[in-house]
Amino acid sequence: MGCQLRLASRIQITHFIDISQYIEAVYRSEKAHDETFTHKRFGALLGLGATHVTVEYIKGRRPVSRKAAEKMVKALSLEGKQKRYFFLLAQYQSEKSPSKKIEIFDLIYQLKQENLQGIDQAQHDFFSNWHNSVILEYITMRENKLDLNSLSKKTGLGFTKDQIRKSIDILRRLDLIKIDSFSNKFVTTGKDMSTGFRVKSEQIKKYHLSLIDRSKEALESIEGERRDFSSYTFAGNENTLNRVKSLIRQFQAMMIQETSVSEEKNNIYQVNIQLFPFLKEGVKNDQD
Repeated sequence: MGCQLRLASRIQITHFIDISQYIEAVYRSEKAHDETFTHKRFGALLGLGATHVTVEYIKGRRPVSRKAAEKMVKALSLEGKQKRYFFLLAQYQSEKSPSKKIEIFDLIYQLKQENLQGIDQAQHDFFSNWHNSVILEYITMRENKLDLNSLSKKTGLGFTKDQIRKSIDILRRLDLIKIDSFSNKFVTTGKDMSTGFRVKSEQIKKYHLSLIDRSKEALESIEGERRDFSSYTFAGNENTLNRVKSLIRQFQAMMIQETSVSEEKNNIYQVNIQLFPFLKEGVKNDQD
């Protein structure tokens, strides 16, 4: 039987670190398209039988076994790295040992990084201006209803139609958006766009500096209940630094997962995370 999960390919599995939430996202996408879609039908299409077992998976009451995972990756048409990622999520869910879970998470994180696009001229163009990422999220939020007049006016950011058209061209070259053959309107492809944690580029430095400038403007112009600014200063060593960086990566993964499954979107938010040392070199402790 061919796969009838028509919208599953739009759900990017590498946005998730919880397999239950990924399964739920696939179910919700199908349900939104067809209100008669049921958990029994979902289970049947996944090769698990016409039962409510998917409810158990979504609620996290039942771990996804290797046998079930094999059936699901086939039904979801997951191949290569995405297939391996699914298996790792299932393994991460069922693993009881804290140390083993950390090892599995590291493998999950490595695959997430490999899924990111390599830096090329189009990416340099993307990071040349922060408004490209805003327009990408706007297309996601508007669910195919891209209106240049609406975008230029409602954001209050002063985007011109020419700037918007250039951004759309960049997003298409990066295969981040495409024309949907059914609706003939723009849709996102689900591919990731991130600077990653290994990329070094003067263009990307400028991109982050421009976002810091936007943060300063927001601190002055946006009322407190609509924003969140916080900071924390700590003393530590290289081991502390590595642990904190690991925590940041886990938080970012959780944040991407959470924002990916949001049911209704009516605004675009920016989250910046900075971690840096105040001292150029570590202070040596005197041993008397």
